[in-house]
Amino acid sequence: MLHDNDHTLHADVDKAHCLNNYFSLIFTVENTDTVPSCQMEFPKMENIVITAPGVHKLLANLDGSKSAGTDELSPRVLKEICFEIARLLTSIFNQTLQDGQVPADWRHGNIFPLQKIGSKSLATNYRPSSHLCMQQNNGAHNLFQCL
Repeated sequence: MLHDNDHTLHADVDKAHCLNNYFSLIFTVENTDTVPSCQMEFPKMENIVITAPGVHKLLANLDGSKSAGTDELSPRVLKEICFEIARLLTSIFNQTLQDGQVPADWRHGNIFPLQKIGSKSLATNYRPSSHLCMQQNNGAHNLFQCL
């Protein structure tokens, strides 16, 4: 049960709309027209290369008890087949870095409400939390390790 003003919401769809409306109110929409241009010269970065052993290590250390991401691949399954897919994911990660373009599926996430404190019946007691594709998380982690 969730309360919205003077109404008690019971249907899941109504609760989702209430939380979505609240979450959209607490975020700032940036004005990209006023982004300053950068006049500084930066040294050229060396190519970043992600390695199969690094990807294998990340996959082997996944927490199998976590839930699947937007790709619906369970971390437990990824952990079990880490040896078989490490080279393929390494190729995808490196191609993504080379092209400068992230696969379309990796640009989406599921937003779900996470209760902060207080009553579960108030939308203001929730914060949005994003659930991303597992490969996106692994790719980002690999990239940070290279930097």
